[in-house]
Amino acid sequence: MKNIKVILFSFIFLSITLSCNTRKDIEFVEQGKVLFLEGKYNEAIPYFSKAIKKNTRNDEAHAFRGFCYYSLENYSLALIDFSNALERNPNNGTALFGEACIRWNLEDYNLAFQEFNHLIHINPNHDKAYFYRARAYLYKGDTTNAINDLTTAMEKDSCFIDTYYLLASVMTAQKKYNQADKYLELALKCKQKDVSN
Repeated sequence: MKNIKVILFSFIFLSITLSCNTRKDIEFVEQGKVLFLEGKYNEAIPYFSKAIKKNTRNDEAHAFRGFCYYSLENYSLALIDFSNALERNPNNGTALFGEACIRWNLEDYNLAFQEFNHLIHINPNHDKAYFYRARAYLYKGDTTNAINDLTTAMEKDSCFIDTYYLLASVMTAQKKYNQADKYLELALKCKQKDVSN
């Protein structure tokens, strides 16, 4: 009977400890995200690191710390964190996007294409994934699919200016100057909207 009480007490204590740590790691992630969104990457990293220390399985903490490193152009540490996030959750969109961007920057276009493809499969509303996959299609010489992806990216986020510039460039290459002008006008409107906000 005494052994059962000891085991039961140990189980309850362990459950409470794990629960507190899990709540604390989420709190650290949220604090880190605030700094991340303000562009304070160096200040955000310690919060994500604390979250990982509290709960190594927190894929979101790994992914966001990876994106901090990515934003600071420390690609080797970013890849480690993205890999750790994806090991814990293969569908972590933040980590997939970050890893695909690094692959693109390293000119590993085929792997980047596969990762953007996977990201779109798990999150069909990810406008930036469509934009980058469109760039991969253009790299492969597939203008039709590139235009489809750019159009979708534009529908998902009507003010991601890079989409309009790339569409204008594609239209110019196809000698569709009126359409190119239309996309440049839309980009200008978005730019003016950003300035007024």
